[in-house]
Amino acid sequence: MNYSHITSANSLEQLMHDCQMHLKLRCRNKGQGTAYAFQCQFCGEFRGKEEPKRFHSQQPVAADLKLAELYQKKFQELNMANLKDLPLGDYAEEGKPIKSGVEEAEELQACIENFCQENGYNKDRLLKLFLYRQREAAINEYLTRWSRESDLHDWFSEVFAKWFDVYHEVPGYGYINGEKIPLKIDFLIKAKDELLECGFTNQFFGVEVKYLDPRSGKGFHKKSSEGVFQALSYWYSGARWSLTGVQNIELASVLFLSNLSFRDESDQVFETYDRLYDRTWRTYFSIANHANVGEIQIREWQGSLKSWRFDFNGAAYFSFRKSSGLKLGNPDVINKGRIGSQKLKTNELKRLT
Repeated sequence: MNYSHITSANSLEQLMHDCQMHLKLRCRNKGQGTAYAFQCQFCGEFRGKEEPKRFHSQQPVAADLKLAELYQKKFQELNMANLKDLPLGDYAEEGKPIKSGVEEAEELQACIENFCQENGYNKDRLLKLFLYRQREAAINEYLTRWSRESDLHDWFSEVFAKWFDVYHEVPGYGYINGEKIPLKIDFLIKAKDELLECGFTNQFFGVEVKYLDPRSGKGFHKKSSEGVFQALSYWYSGARWSLTGVQNIELASVLFLSNLSFRDESDQVFETYDRLYDRTWRTYFSIANHANVGEIQIREWQGSLKSWRFDFNGAAYFSFRKSSGLKLGNPDVINKGRIGSQKLKTNELKRLT
């Protein structure tokens, strides 16, 4: 098995994933015999109940026991690297042992409780007020180089034309209660030969672009949720798109791009003490992932592109890094078809219709 997704990771973020997107049936040893179970092919963890053997005419591939070991080792390595990067002075005086996070949390809790008791404050109310004020202060200092959605459109058209044929403001249609509704999507993109040679699908992707202002009073939650839903609705309305000479285009997936797709900007918004916006954002895309919607994530360095990634709730379909080039991730995160508890690929759905 190729373990490059683990060995090449240089941050804990790159090890984030949804096990459900990587499960494969495997045969593992159990007591004096064997059992069939689903193993995550990203981290090696087994998920769910064992499968009755009578339902399978052939024995699955043997479980990869090395995968979990490598994943845990890499996770611990990166976690320790994060701790080493923190200055000693933030945690202990010189010559004194560094306290564990649990010890520090217990001391902080005791300090807060003593303070509230001595001064007659309600602890829950005080902490909520403190976290709220810290978040609002941080959010309202948000700085961005973008001023409008059209700026993001221009940037995307210019930069991604290197790897994709980019089509702007493409018309199409979808259905609501059986009624045909005209639509327009910000972009359709189709991979050029360089990506196809690396395993990228030859299907079209949709891209929906939004400019989101996270500052107080700017309607961030309303606009961001509407934007993600807009991308999601293109998939579940049975939307089809038209270009000159190509009609009834079905998409492999819809991708969401915003100013918060850029790591330097999302860090400003997401890294408050309570991480409210971070958790909200992750919830959006955890749900949207089931509807075949992902996010384009961008990293830059000193004004130039460092990397991009088509991310589906922590699992990458495809990525580019200036240092290492193009890389196919998990091909199963696109072309999902889900309704109720059914999980099918779109080609399976077509066979059922």
